[in-house]
Amino acid sequence: TRFNAALAGIVVWGKTDAIKRIYARYGATVPVISAIGGTLDLPIPTLGGDSAAIAGPIAEHLITQGLRDFIYVGWKHNPASRWRGATLRAAFEARLDHCSFSLLEINREERFWGTDVGPGSAFIRLVRRSTLPLGIIGADDQVAASCLSCVELAGLKVPQDVAVVGVDDNPLFVHM
Repeated sequence: TRFNAALAGIVVWGKTDAIKRIYARYGATVPVISAIGGTLDLPIPTLGGDSAAIAGPIAEHLITQGLRDFIYVGWKHNPASRWRGATLRAAFEARLDHCSFSLLEINREERFWGTDVGPGSAFIRLVRRSTLPLGIIGADDQVAASCLSCVELAGLKVPQDVAVVGVDDNPLFVHM
């Protein structure tokens, strides 16, 4: 027997340009749903983590540690990262009468693994200008790991001076 069914829908995950091509080809005839946050600015339904649900517990945890100054390190030109940064800012501002919330956006291709050049240098300058103690939230666990390395280069201590949070539960970074 041969399975013969009509295409009922497509769930896509991959590069944004490839998703745009799939949507252009099939979007008028079958539902196309994206599983990456990079498509939030497109007319494609997107599945993804609920940034508002993530922001609340992060804000509560860092605030209970006595922090009032925060930096979010996110991706340039990435709607999901922008959304996460905005929901984090809103979560802190809703819970505190006064807080400082800075945003550092980096190109996704530029990993700054503990270097004091490029994005690492910009991050270190921002951290050194900030009031301590400081809460740092990375767009994902890999960014948070980079932040940890740069915090050390800045001469600061975790958790005494700085708290660093990643947002993925990536098994490679979750035990850092």
